[in-house]
Amino acid sequence: MTTSFSAPSSPSLRPLGVVLLVWGIAALLVAVSGVLASVPVPPPALAILFAGLVLVTYAVSPGIRARLNAVPMRALVAIHLLRIFAGANFLRLSAQGTLPVDFALPAGIGDVAVGLAAGLVLFFALPVEQPRQRTAVLVWNTLGLIDILAVLANGARYAIAEPSLILPFTKLPLAMLPLFVVPLVIVSHVLVFVRLRRS
Repeated sequence: MTTSFSAPSSPSLRPLGVVLLVWGIAALLVAVSGVLASVPVPPPALAILFAGLVLVTYAVSPGIRARLNAVPMRALVAIHLLRIFAGANFLRLSAQGTLPVDFALPAGIGDVAVGLAAGLVLFFALPVEQPRQRTAVLVWNTLGLIDILAVLANGARYAIAEPSLILPFTKLPLAMLPLFVVPLVIVSHVLVFVRLRRS
């Protein structure tokens, strides 16, 4: 009598996709409503809050943790290609005077640089098979996280000193950044660190 053993299957990512879809639609509806302009919590703090909620859920829920750990590394890095477009938009708004130059210029340059570097990581460093590839991913991920946290810190400084300067982040299209995109960026950076540590 022969007994066959099968490797445990990876958890389905479909529920995670549904959650992301619902989150994105909810963020869009909130942005369209204009309610963010009257919310006492500034956009940078909202981004940190949503990222924190996801990470706390990741820490306490084995099911969520298993699903997030099953997200391919390529997907976690590819998310950051969006930063090329976000950064380019920051530079455009800076040139138009819509956003303060000393906020939008470094944010735009940083996002474009991290986004372009994500493309290089996708092409040259994934899958991670050699120590130098792991080092490249680690360096990119560290600098990318530092960049997004610096942008949030600079945005928080403006929210305290001159709240009117961050009003563009309370309506479309920029409202989608604190409500959806930036939390995903932060969470993806953390997940990349976890994946590298496990490897």
